[in-house]
Amino acid sequence: FAPSTRPGGVPRRCSHDVVEEAGKGNTSRSEKMKALWSDPEWRARVLAKRRSRAAIEKQSKAMSKKWEDGEFRAKVQQSLKGKEPWNKGVPMPDETKRRISIVLRGSQKSPETRAKMSKAKQSVPMSLDGRKQISN
Repeated sequence: FAPSTRPGGVPRRCSHDVVEEAGKGNTSRSEKMKALWSDPEWRARVLAKRRSRAAIEKQSKAMSKKWEDGEFRAKVQQSLKGKEPWNKGVPMPDETKRRISIVLRGSQKSPETRAKMSKAKQSVPMSLDGRKQISN
């Protein structure tokens, strides 16, 4: 299978060709991609593969409707059960922890939410260990 060529006998190139060559020589990946995007044929081919906003919106609505179906939801949940998350064991960077901490510290719960949380806690009886800790 011979690669297709552009007029003038210049071979067509794919983005993975560009990525492979990024480490070779003095040209960077961004320079290679700029060169590719300046090629009108390549640009037209890539842009033609993109889905329209209407198509994306249509698919989004269809998937949202699918997730409302309890049978579909249960099937997906069952298939995912027991699978190890991709980031299990990967330590979170300290900077990320700091940013999350700042955001969570700043979030205040509404009085309605606090009342619901309080009521939920009151309906659960305290364990014997918990009672002992409080009494000491």
